[in-house]
This record gives sequence, structure tokens and C-alpha cells, in this order.
Amino acid sequence: MAAIATATLVKDYADLTAQIKELEAQKKELSVKLVARLEGKPKQTFVVDEQRYSATFVQASSIVVDAAKLKSRLETTEWTKISTRTLDQAKLEVAIRDEIVDPLVVSECSKEVKRAPYVKVAK
Repeated sequence: MAAIATATLVKDYADLTAQIKELEAQKKELSVKLVARLEGKPKQTFVVDEQRYSATFVQASSIVVDAAKLKSRLETTEWTKISTRTLDQAKLEVAIRDEIVDPLVVSECSKEVKRAPYVKVAK
């Protein structure tokens, strides 16, 4: 009987996995539509069937330092303080804070990399 119960659990798990995959695809389609409609707009609130929802367009980004370019712009002593054969981001931040490395030089060797936009929906 345990084998039957286990087989049922495996089937149920597989069925739920398929349903989740389909729901994730639907969610992604809705997200694309929401991003297109809400891009550049402030947080918005909606009431549907007496339930309140808020939607906020989010455009995340991060800074990527071109290590090779930065290395060519720094003195060897500066570079060795912030690297271990490759750039150590934490050491770089400390060196900027302690005024060992010029933040302007770092900014000239860096670029902002945007991540995929998304919309946060909350009840």
C-alpha cells in the first residue's frame, strides 16, 4: 500500500510541477504587459472586487567595473592594494573610502548594467 501511496505522491508532484510551469509562463506574459504599461510611472493603486492592489515599476541596475581598464589607469601599488590577480570589489570600495584610489578614475572605468525590469504587485 505504501508503494501506491508513493506513486500517487509522485504523480501529484509531477502534476503540480506542470501546473506551476504553466502558471509561471502566464505570470511572465502578464509581467511583460504590466512593465509596458507601467514603465516610467509612479506607484499605482487599484481596487478590484473590493481588494486593493499596488503596482510599482522597478528598474534595477548594478555597476560593473572594467578591471582591465581600471588596472591600466592605476599605479601598480594602487592596483595591488585592491586586487588579487583580479579586482576585489570589497578592497576597491575600502580604497575609495580611504582615498587611496580616486573615485573619478573608477567611475571612468565603470558602467551601469541594467537588469530586466519587473513590476511588484502587493495586496
